[in-house]
Amino acid sequence: MGGEPATPAEVARCVQDAIAICEIPAPTGEEGERAAWVAARMREAGLDAELDANGSVLARRPGSAAQGAIVVAAHLDTVFADVREIRVRRDGDVLHAPGIGDNSLGVAGLLFLARRLGGGARPVVLAATVGEEGLGNLRGARGVVDALAPAEFIALEGGGARQLVTQGVGSARLRLTATTAGGHSWQDRGRPSALHQLIGLLAPLTTRPGTASFNVGELHGGAGINVLAPTAHATVEFRDLDTARLDTAAERLEAAAATAGVAVATLGRRPGGTVACDHPLVRDALGAFEAAGAPRPALVASSTDANAALGAGIPAVTVGLAESSDVHAVDERVDVSELSASLSALAGLLNRRAEDA
Repeated sequence: MGGEPATPAEVARCVQDAIAICEIPAPTGEEGERAAWVAARMREAGLDAELDANGSVLARRPGSAAQGAIVVAAHLDTVFADVREIRVRRDGDVLHAPGIGDNSLGVAGLLFLARRLGGGARPVVLAATVGEEGLGNLRGARGVVDALAPAEFIALEGGGARQLVTQGVGSARLRLTATTAGGHSWQDRGRPSALHQLIGLLAPLTTRPGTASFNVGELHGGAGINVLAPTAHATVEFRDLDTARLDTAAERLEAAAATAGVAVATLGRRPGGTVACDHPLVRDALGAFEAAGAPRPALVASSTDANAALGAGIPAVTVGLAESSDVHAVDERVDVSELSASLSALAGLLNRRAEDA
């Protein structure tokens, strides 16, 4: 694995790849066309590339091992379910388009590594994963972790430069549905209201959730101002670094809902987890950024594909490649002026870990 600084030609190719990737729509659950394009580029780089059972692209050097490898992953999917035509606009070093930083540039970073992937003491698998966003629930990354049991895991994001994610923020997402007979707000006062049932369940959690954060994303129902609500629905999310705390909070809410006659459905779960700041993977990441002349990244918490590994007890970090803004907005922007240093640091990190026997 070459750890030399990224050349101007490599940086330009990475930007071109990011643009090409971005202009192939890939909402969560519909990543197939983008996956096929990425797999073809992996093969052009001389790697064996195939789609796994989930539709993620897995690439490695011919004859190298997959089990227990170092996995470098970038998610293919975007949040833009209704955007079917994308054209990237470039203004100097700034690229404008929905999904350009999250995560087209991250996937382009995988292709940069593909063209450099050589020998090493430890095998490497490059994974372009599906189902990272929203209710995809890390489907692709979980599949990779379950199938390959990687030794280490490095997630790539197009944005988030100057940050190194060492803590995975986990989440538990639930939908609650209350159903009652309804009735007149005066004549039938005292009867249950579906909305009141949900409010009674959720209000205490806004101050004492048992997790680091709690949010009621949606609460709706009812049939009129003077009608006892016959039905009501809510979606909620717990977040925490500790998966056990997430499990306990979700179980407590489910038990309380069952007592109140409220139905609960799980929408998604993401495990949390942390890699120690003095782990060799973290130390090598910081050293690689320093060697590349890039600013020392801040150690932060976030929710990325790396959660799938951290939740399984596998050391993992997430590396950002560029500064981005308005993430998940149609005018998302990414500044590639410092991409050379970020790619050099990425190559240096993988070189250090692949050569560490």
